[in-house]
Amino acid sequence: MERSWKITFTVLLAAIIILLLMNLRQKDNRIDNALRKLDSTKMLLGITLASVDSSQKYLTDLQNKITTYDIFLSSLNSSVNNLTKSFKADEANFNLRKEQAKKKYSQTKDSLLKYNRHDWPAIVIDTSR
Repeated sequence: MERSWKITFTVLLAAIIILLLMNLRQKDNRIDNALRKLDSTKMLLGITLASVDSSQKYLTDLQNKITTYDIFLSSLNSSVNNLTKSFKADEANFNLRKEQAKKKYSQTKDSLLKYNRHDWPAIVIDTSR
């Protein structure tokens, strides 16, 4: 009986060891699967990070272009303001000259109209020759 007890104990101990080894093997497979998933996640994160870097470079370039465009618009606005001021000054100068010309015309007209037509000397054309 003692011998059968030892055999039973050995068989049970072997079965427990085999079950433990199988359980460890399954856990090892799960760990391997988890590591593979982590590797694929790491690869996806690397691709995403590269995409973010590319997007960040694009946004920086776009921001530089917007800044350049803003400087251009500011310069254009300044030029338009200068042209508007110049146009207004030219318009005022033109109106001043126009008024001066009107006054001169009016004075010349008045000085010419002072004399009546009958006071003008007669023009004689000698056709006898």
